[in-house]
Amino acid sequence: MVGPVPQSLSSSPAASGVSVRGSLLVRAFLIAVMALGVFAVSTYALIVTPTIERLADTQMRQTAGELNSRVQRLLATVEVTLNTSRHWGLNNSLTLDQVEKFNEFFFPVIENHPEISSVLVAHESGREILLLYADGKWINRLSDPQRWGKKTTWMTWSGNRVLEKTEILERDYDARRRPWFGGAMALDRDDDVFWTAPYIFFTTKEPGITASSRWTAPDGGRYVVAHDVKLLDLSHFTRKITAGTSGVGMLLDDAGQLVGVPRAERFSSDDEIKKAVLKPLAEQGVPLLAEGWRRWNEQGRPDGSLNAMTFEGVDWFTHFGRIFIGKQPFWLGVMAPRQDFVPISGEQAVLLVALIVGTLVFAALVTLPIARRFAVPLEVLAEESARIGRMDLARPVDIRSDLKEIAALASAQEAMRVALQASTASLEEANATLETRVEDRTRELEHSRRAAEWSRQLMRDMADSLPCAAFRFEVAPDDTELFRFVSAKAEEIWGIPSSSLLDDPDQRWKRVHPDDRQTARNTLIQCIRDNMPTNLLYRVMDGDSAFRWIETRSMVSLLADGTRVWNGYWLDVTEREHALHRIQAAEERLRALTNSVPVAVFELRSEGELFWFTFLSRQVYDILGVGREQLQANGDRLYGAVLRADRDGLEAQVTGAIGRGAPFSVQFRLDTDGEARWVHMEALPIGGDGAIIWAGFFQDVTAVKTAEAALTHAKEMAEDATRMKSDFLANMSHEIRTPMNAIIGMSYLALKTELTPRQRDYVRKIQGAGQHLLGIIINDILDFSKIEAGKLPIEQADFDLDAMLDNIANLLTDKTNAKQLELVFDIPSEVPRALVGDSLRLGQILINYANNAIKFTEKGEIDIIARIAERTEDEVLLYFAVRDTGIGITDEQKGRLFQSFEQADTSTTRKFGGTGLGLAISKRLAELMGGEVGVDSEFGKGSTFWFTARLRVGTQRKRELLPSPDLRGCRVLVVDDNDNARAVLCDLLSSMTFQVADVDSGLAAVDEIKRAATAGQPYALVLLDWRMPDLDGVATAGQIRALGLESAPRLLMVTAYGREEVLNQIAEAGIEDVLIKPVSASVLFDTVIRLFGGLTAAEPRKPAGGISCSLESLAAIRGARILLVEDNELNQEVATELLADAGFVVDVAGDGAAALARVQEEPYDLVLMDMQMPVMDGVTATREIRRLGRFDHLPIVAMTANAMQRDRDRCLEAGMNDFAAKPIDPEHLWGVLLRWIPPGERAPAAPRAVADAPEPALPDIPGLDMASGLRRVQGKAWLYLSSLRKFAASRRTSCDDICAALDAGDWQTAERLAHTLKGLAGMIGADEVQVPAGELESVLAERAPRDAVEDAIEVLRQPLGTLIAALDNRLPPEEEVIRAEVDRAVLDQVCRRLRNLLAEDDAEVDDVLEENTGLLAAAFPEEYSRLHAAIKDFDFEAALAVLNRAMGSV
Repeated sequence: MVGPVPQSLSSSPAASGVSVRGSLLVRAFLIAVMALGVFAVSTYALIVTPTIERLADTQMRQTAGELNSRVQRLLATVEVTLNTSRHWGLNNSLTLDQVEKFNEFFFPVIENHPEISSVLVAHESGREILLLYADGKWINRLSDPQRWGKKTTWMTWSGNRVLEKTEILERDYDARRRPWFGGAMALDRDDDVFWTAPYIFFTTKEPGITASSRWTAPDGGRYVVAHDVKLLDLSHFTRKITAGTSGVGMLLDDAGQLVGVPRAERFSSDDEIKKAVLKPLAEQGVPLLAEGWRRWNEQGRPDGSLNAMTFEGVDWFTHFGRIFIGKQPFWLGVMAPRQDFVPISGEQAVLLVALIVGTLVFAALVTLPIARRFAVPLEVLAEESARIGRMDLARPVDIRSDLKEIAALASAQEAMRVALQASTASLEEANATLETRVEDRTRELEHSRRAAEWSRQLMRDMADSLPCAAFRFEVAPDDTELFRFVSAKAEEIWGIPSSSLLDDPDQRWKRVHPDDRQTARNTLIQCIRDNMPTNLLYRVMDGDSAFRWIETRSMVSLLADGTRVWNGYWLDVTEREHALHRIQAAEERLRALTNSVPVAVFELRSEGELFWFTFLSRQVYDILGVGREQLQANGDRLYGAVLRADRDGLEAQVTGAIGRGAPFSVQFRLDTDGEARWVHMEALPIGGDGAIIWAGFFQDVTAVKTAEAALTHAKEMAEDATRMKSDFLANMSHEIRTPMNAIIGMSYLALKTELTPRQRDYVRKIQGAGQHLLGIIINDILDFSKIEAGKLPIEQADFDLDAMLDNIANLLTDKTNAKQLELVFDIPSEVPRALVGDSLRLGQILINYANNAIKFTEKGEIDIIARIAERTEDEVLLYFAVRDTGIGITDEQKGRLFQSFEQADTSTTRKFGGTGLGLAISKRLAELMGGEVGVDSEFGKGSTFWFTARLRVGTQRKRELLPSPDLRGCRVLVVDDNDNARAVLCDLLSSMTFQVADVDSGLAAVDEIKRAATAGQPYALVLLDWRMPDLDGVATAGQIRALGLESAPRLLMVTAYGREEVLNQIAEAGIEDVLIKPVSASVLFDTVIRLFGGLTAAEPRKPAGGISCSLESLAAIRGARILLVEDNELNQEVATELLADAGFVVDVAGDGAAALARVQEEPYDLVLMDMQMPVMDGVTATREIRRLGRFDHLPIVAMTANAMQRDRDRCLEAGMNDFAAKPIDPEHLWGVLLRWIPPGERAPAAPRAVADAPEPALPDIPGLDMASGLRRVQGKAWLYLSSLRKFAASRRTSCDDICAALDAGDWQTAERLAHTLKGLAGMIGADEVQVPAGELESVLAERAPRDAVEDAIEVLRQPLGTLIAALDNRLPPEEEVIRAEVDRAVLDQVCRRLRNLLAEDDAEVDDVLEENTGLLAAAFPEEYSRLHAAIKDFDFEAALAVLNRAMGSV
């Protein structure tokens, strides 16, 4: 019901004052004017001005940040490449001895990173390599102040990396004094990076900065790698900086020097930039920038703030921010005029004012209708408010207006009206729904009761389904006991219904076994009294005698009313208990078993490093002397039973293994009186819950230790016996080698004297037999010992099968001739001649077989056979056999062959002699070469001893034994009564494309030649055997000549007997030449072609007769120009003397770089190249020479003391042609020169002006094989003495020099010093120094541990010191110079050569001085002593001055 409306709401006072419309119009216009004014003023003051500053600050910070980002990206790129370079060094990929490999790493780095101008790597000793790219060229600089002083090597490469020149310049440069080196060495860690302050580069004289880092090599040496960055690159960045429209940026150091120039006209070229960088800003002609820098410094150098200044009436903003390059501070500066950042111009301001005025006019025009729009709806709203106040709620409020506020007021009024109507309706509805809610609540309660009942039944069903009987037992506060719940399973447990237990809880005790009843009941009473959980196990009777084990467990809780509740279960555990009883019985049986074994078995548990014994068998007392109980009570009692010396070690091993959870096995001695007792303890972890369980045993191993001691004693005795055998063999070898070396050396010297042909033949055979005796027979026993020890190496080297067989023929021919046996080589053409393997060992087996064949053959022939057993593309299994027509071998005797010190029969031993080792050695050698041995024999008819060897097929081009086309198909007749010899010759000739026929006697040969001539098919050549039945070869030749044929055949004698004996008979018979059996394919071919006036196929020429050749054979190549590349002065002297004495023109280069320069300056016929040299080794130098392109046909021969196959492979891969072993063997060297220098007419070498003087006497110096040393210097005693003096002077401190190099981490230098010492010792015949020097070189090459290297040095030190002392004591003093007659032409030539060598600081000058001492002393008697002293002191400048002065005085 609506009540009366108050008067205040039904009426209003009369309208008076200003209307709503007028008031709104005036006030709206004034507000618009004031708002526009305030907005304009505050916008300029609060927004425009700060915006200018913020805009300037933002743009200048952005510009500085951009520059900083570019600089940091540049530096980060350099640091990444620097770290990559350092990792190369850590991986041993960089070495200061291999310039080419160094360049291969850093060419791409500089090409791909233009910001890096050069790369440097230096060792802490001062050794350094630099790679620089400038003006389209690559440049290397190599420096080593410790060894070269101020000399630096410069290598210039073209843009496509071809070496153009190498030069040595003096520069006062030491990498250790450079800032980047010192900074890197001072870093705390190897992987840190050091940036230098800006400085002027040493090489290019350009300003820049350098980043450097270091690493430590495995040998302890420290290296520094550095990358140079030109400051020109930073200026290219700063010149591009803009801030606003006309701002500039620059980079300065802390002192105000320009590092990156600003954008200005005067810095438009790189030359102007280079002049300005690292100069004070005030001196650069940019006053604005200089003034900005000065004022910023006066303000205290604010970092990163925007600063304003006025310069020449213009407002400017400046911004300076700090950056770091490494730890070096720099300042990024940006300056721009304030006007660049003003966001509005003057014209734009006038336009803004016009817009404001227009806006006010427009506002006035718009305000009038707005006021009207407000006033009308407000009046209607007032009327509706009055109606609602009167509670007139039937009609809704209806006010139409497009203004949201007025519409909202109207909506609010309508909501009030609706709310009033709804309140009345709600009261009526509430009364109607109250009864309905009461009925719903009643239904919900009934539903809850039914759900609770269902839950109880569910719990009961679940309890009944369990394998145990669940119960709830309660004790009330008055101690009344009852079961509140018992599951149905209880009937199975107790044999009575669960309801009975609910009614009478004590019924269960009647079912408990009488023996357990009272105990169980008392325990339960105690738990109830103490409010404790129950855990009972007892037996429940199941019938009269059977029972079941029942486990009872429950947990106690307390209810609010004081009732105590035990919730628990009864569980039938009968099966579990029976299983436990079975386990206990098994444990008893195991205990009995462990007590019966002879060891003490134990079980222990551990936690961390603690342990305790849980089981010990009874034998523990018998073994340790400590009882089981004592050990179980305290495990540490074990240590008390151990001998004090073993106690700490045992405890450390046991606790360590237990701590790691690892098995352990240890032996120790017990602390007992009398003899020591040893115990072995071993245990294995087998896991467990929480702690680790260990199973193990103690065992008395005293008897085992006693047996081991006896075995060790026996082993030591055996080793002593072996050592005595080795000492005996070494002494025997030395005692035989010493006179044999003298025999060989003296025979070599005798061959250089004038001898008759017969004498020369005898001496050459003496020499060959001596070499064979020294190289094979004497070594039989030593080889066998090495084979037994597994230390006999099988070499893999290229060799020619024919050359090996020729050498075997030379050794066997005299023996076969003496017994009138024929020696035949049966080698088919399909057997490859160029092979890779150990030719010495192959020859050793064949010679051994052949010697045995000759020994046991009285008449007939000896055949040496080769066949292919298997072949692949790269490998061949060759079958070799030696067949004889001797006494043969029985089956019983075969079983004893190929065994040590065994021959077929003891009687044979007495008749024929021998060690009995030959066949055993042959068997072992064949097995080492992947083959096997065997023998086929028939007693009384001869034997065939064979073996196989697996060899690689050589890569050398096979010589084509094909005659010129006009000789192919020529008819050849072979005459020989020996079937095998005849067949072999026919096969060889047929393979050369000749048409071959054969007959077996002289008479048949005469008939066949007559028949062929009559048929018009005459023979062009006849090969005649000398000794044949009925008609020998000489008589047959006479009858052939007597035929008077128009085209008589050429005659060639083939014989197995002495050449001189045949030569005396063949001249008159018309026989043109003689071949000595066995005949090889190449010798046969050359002889036949020579008979027909042809030339043999062009190939590297070998001196006749194998490797041996004399000086006379060098006539065709005398005068050839040879470049000797050798860094050792002594080697230079010997090689130069040998070559010059043989008529060659010799130039010397001290290292590979110098050789590279010399071959481009002078034409050479051959280069002798040492392998190991400083600056550039021989392999690298050869690669560089071949890379030039125009020296592909220049022969380069490696001179090295390393004969290993890997060294030969390196030389061949680099482009070398051949090898000349050190120490120099003159005959072998002549053979190599003849092989590679083409013959031709050459100007003779300049005469050697050496004064005539008698050869000095040589003292007897222990430890020197003087015969060998003299042979290597062509028998020149004075040169040998000079070599000995230089060796004593230069190698005195070799061991200390090697140690110093190792201390400096320079393993390459140490290896090179050992290599040089080995070669020099071999050259002078110091075998006792050469061998340990070679072993030291191998140890250094393998980078063995320092201890092993020190041991090798000590092994070398003693023989070297002994030899040096002997040389000092026994060498005669240098004699006074014998003055020679002065030949002015020769003197001028010598002086010019001396002057050139002194000007180039070439050590060869010492050799020239020694060669011409007599001439120089006679020509310059006043100046010679000073010249000699200056050269010997290596003061080449003073020596040049003395020489010039002496030449001017003549």
